[in-house]
Amino acid sequence: MTEGAEVFEKHVRNDGLFRQPREVLIHRLAMAAQFPGERFTPDLLEYRTGIFNTVLYIEKLNGVLFERVEDLGDVGPIVARVEKLTHQLIGGRKIPIAPELDFYQSGGCFGRRYNLKSIADNYRRTSQKLVREVEHVFCACASALDANEKLLAEADPVICHLDQHPKNFVLADGRMFLIDWGEGYVGRPGFDAGFFVMILLRSYGLPKFKEEATRFLQSYILETIPQPTRYLVPAMNRVFLPQSLWFLLRPDIVSRYEGRGESDAWREKILCLEEFAIGRAWQNIGL
Repeated sequence: MTEGAEVFEKHVRNDGLFRQPREVLIHRLAMAAQFPGERFTPDLLEYRTGIFNTVLYIEKLNGVLFERVEDLGDVGPIVARVEKLTHQLIGGRKIPIAPELDFYQSGGCFGRRYNLKSIADNYRRTSQKLVREVEHVFCACASALDANEKLLAEADPVICHLDQHPKNFVLADGRMFLIDWGEGYVGRPGFDAGFFVMILLRSYGLPKFKEEATRFLQSYILETIPQPTRYLVPAMNRVFLPQSLWFLLRPDIVSRYEGRGESDAWREKILCLEEFAIGRAWQNIGL
């Protein structure tokens, strides 16, 4: 480690006995895409792998931390910057990518927050009152994802953070950084944008959500890798749709909306996902 450097220590469970976690590999790959003046994440200075856990020693950034999405400001440029810089490193598969890092080859696409069948089964098993319209939304989302899965699996890769909650942004030296690569994968352009649109849906009522999503996407598209909408929308949907359903259908979240007397707002958010699945909502917010 650099002598005198401020360090944040993080303990991460290994992916197997003495097997370093995916986070180490993804973070190091992200670092390799940076260069002076174009940094987007702090350095992983050192790591020590034991039997069950790995200790990460990460450069500590002294800056502004965030708790609320409304305090973040414009994050479109950093989401785009991560895509552009990591695409320069691994786009066109310029370097070999370990299968365990790839969203598809690793089986990450079948994880509990990305697998629509698992999300639907869990909802039917745990919900005390099934909402008939939810089944229509499941069908629309499944059709949209199935239609484009092969296209996305073969698309050009980029490194994706996939955890852009406000707490994972740090403003330091006038530049926004992303921290915590524990959910990261080698994914596809548009995955991270889809995740952040999901964060906006979680955070706002529908009218404000549409306004904020439009503002974010306009900023993001100006800065990111040029690509046709026919690729970008499926990539955003691949993360936005299942992540949104996973969150909104959690029993504690359903109870939270009911406790606030906001069941109609919850239903509206669920139903709007069908519009995103068929592409109409993306068009309405500027794509």
